[in-house]
Amino acid sequence: MHAFQSLRPPTSLTSGPRLERPWLSDFGPVLALWLPLVFVACPGEPTRDAPSVRPSASDLSVDDPMVAGAVLLQQIVPVGYSARGFTPSHVGAGTPGEVVELPGGHGWIGSTEAEIDQRVEWYERYVEAAVGPASRARYEDEVRRPVQVSPLGMDRFEVTTSAFRRFVQATGYGADPRAIEAAHAPRLPVTWVDLADASAYCAWVGGRLPTAVEWEFAARGTAPRRFPWGDTPPDGTRGNFCDLRCPEAWATPDHDDGWAARAPVGSFPAGVTPRGLEDLSGNVREWTASAASDGQAMVKGGGYRNAYDDMISADVRANPWSTRVPDIGFRCVYPAGEPSP
Repeated sequence: MHAFQSLRPPTSLTSGPRLERPWLSDFGPVLALWLPLVFVACPGEPTRDAPSVRPSASDLSVDDPMVAGAVLLQQIVPVGYSARGFTPSHVGAGTPGEVVELPGGHGWIGSTEAEIDQRVEWYERYVEAAVGPASRARYEDEVRRPVQVSPLGMDRFEVTTSAFRRFVQATGYGADPRAIEAAHAPRLPVTWVDLADASAYCAWVGGRLPTAVEWEFAARGTAPRRFPWGDTPPDGTRGNFCDLRCPEAWATPDHDDGWAARAPVGSFPAGVTPRGLEDLSGNVREWTASAASDGQAMVKGGGYRNAYDDMISADVRANPWSTRVPDIGFRCVYPAGEPSP
């Protein structure tokens, strides 16, 4: 697990000549998509039970995750856009899929002490024999804290192979061939995409990657829910995770979601959020625009290779920006109020 210890990137990413690059002036439209969506993320003490009221203004302290997102974008533009054939003329040229409007507001992210206890119990039951002894420290970087998120739109589904193929065909983008090879299954979520690939696609459809806080707020709402659908533990009807069909040693043998690998998006209607977002927990993990304390990019949402305890919305991992694997995909967010096609 990796922490939301600071949503600011480390000093090595924010100082020196890295922020002073002439290509930034060519990508003003891309940066403009990021900057209006301001939110604050606040450190806080872990709580034993879920809070019964929304955080008050006095609970909120201003952090600067917007800068973390902007710095990530500045780092990947030369790789993702220039070297792979994406140019400023491609920004906003595509059409997004179905978008769900989210009102924003005050809420909570991370786990309570009781939720961490539950995760340790599930780890001991399903994972410990394969991976090693359980430890609360594995989850204590995901403590409960208040946030405030601005309104935004979010893709209802993970971006599909067919949508990503249209992007590649329209722009000539240099994608990994494995990302677009599943022509027989157009509604599978696209994978084999790194952070640059995901960011370029989102810019093409007029959006951007969500921050880790935005992603978790979308999954949990203001209640907050433990899982996107509510507080009921996962089962084979709510999401695609490492169950009895999964070949991994940490598989959960008492659940069957019907899929050994990726499932077509929208295959688990029982796992939908109250506002209609699908597959936030399960199927594939999703890139975000937030940097972990080690400078890697945060990844949210359990995937088909993830253990049972990873389905909770607080779960967060970090991967190098160049990671291309068969179980990480993405979805995009958009300025609030933009019409869905």
